[in-house]
Amino acid sequence: MISFNRCDAFTDNLHVIAILCSVAPALLLISFPFVPESPAWLVMQGRKNEANDVLKHFRGAHYRTETELTRLELQASEMREAKASIFDLRKYQKAICITLGLMIFQQLSGVNTLIFYAKKIFDDAGSTLSSSTSSVIVGAVQVVATYCSTILIERAGRKLLLFISVSVMATCMFTLSGYFHFQNSHDLSSVSWIPLLSFAVFIVIFSIGFGPIPWLMVGELFTNNVKSAASAATAICNWTLAFLVTKCFQDMVDLMGISSSFATFGVISLIGTVFVSTVVPETKGRSVEEIQIELYGTQISSIPRETDPEV
Repeated sequence: MISFNRCDAFTDNLHVIAILCSVAPALLLISFPFVPESPAWLVMQGRKNEANDVLKHFRGAHYRTETELTRLELQASEMREAKASIFDLRKYQKAICITLGLMIFQQLSGVNTLIFYAKKIFDDAGSTLSSSTSSVIVGAVQVVATYCSTILIERAGRKLLLFISVSVMATCMFTLSGYFHFQNSHDLSSVSWIPLLSFAVFIVIFSIGFGPIPWLMVGELFTNNVKSAASAATAICNWTLAFLVTKCFQDMVDLMGISSSFATFGVISLIGTVFVSTVVPETKGRSVEEIQIELYGTQISSIPRETDPEV
């Protein structure tokens, strides 16, 4: 059985990595006071002239701001009238179940365990390439895939990309599980490239589907007055699960082995394919009002706040 040594996660150069990682937040801290306020926030505060100046700063001095300012004022008016809190999300049961479900399947797919334990996984897989080289290859692939996702998301349907993403992720996890299962009883040196390929395909398909789209769906399933509360709830769910999965992965390996751990993630992603195909609506090219009518049979914004929608 393959065992992960907890101490392997630490290297002699950890303090160098920590310093390098602190550079970007430090630059943000220094430069952030010079960043203009959001035009939407300024309009919310009744500071229309300042919002006009910021729009010209971002769009150019010759940009005609009247139309955009009018739109921002309408949005601000809607949010002032009925700004929702997290407790009001019970009125949006279907939408919140969809977004939370996507976040759950995103994190329980095992993506963070692959990323955080990449070097150790490649070491144990016995690949002909060094674990460091394999990790660099996967990182480069992720950068390219993330860029491509910005193009694909606008051209393909959200639901289609989610379905392809989660089904391929399940296949990759089952492939990794099978490789590690047979590693101890068979000579797999001739196919030692399988872990790297499965790893890279998983990261690519995650980056164009289940990585960005669940966050995008939050903005497409909720009206403006609910988006902030829905974003908070989904972020809490997402990062809590990210912590728990990463923290418990070593315990999973100790308890059931690396092969069964990957198989578990694969089964969860397989369940995710059913969730996406049966529960998640297509949102591409559709207004929030159209999506609400599909989910609730009416525009939820038209339902009085004292009563719950029929869901």
